[in-house]
Amino acid sequence: MAAIAVCEGTVHIQLRLWDKVLAVHGSLRIPLDHIESVGVEPAPPVPWFTKLIGANIPGVLAAGTFFTKGGLAFYDYGAGVECLVLELTHEKFVRAIVEVDPPQSAEQVAVQIRDALTSATPPR
Repeated sequence: MAAIAVCEGTVHIQLRLWDKVLAVHGSLRIPLDHIESVGVEPAPPVPWFTKLIGANIPGVLAAGTFFTKGGLAFYDYGAGVECLVLELTHEKFVRAIVEVDPPQSAEQVAVQIRDALTSATPPR
């Protein structure tokens, strides 16, 4: 799980200590202009053979770096939860899927990021 904040044009995804250990990765900082889309989805199943580094217990949790059709993805979630999904560009990962720590919800964070994206994007 992660606490997520948007400040100074960056999305900060602060992983808990245990999640950092399982994912073999530190927290993420993603510039708003590297986010193509934001959504909320149920935690996707991950085939065991797609893991590059981290932990994957099918049906329980996924944390770390995984191979996907489009490229590398960062996962940090438990099974059966709604996750924040960020589609990325110009980053190591093409996608980041994370479970959001209470009292935040994935939907609240998605709205916050969308609002920040809207206010950061100059009108055309």
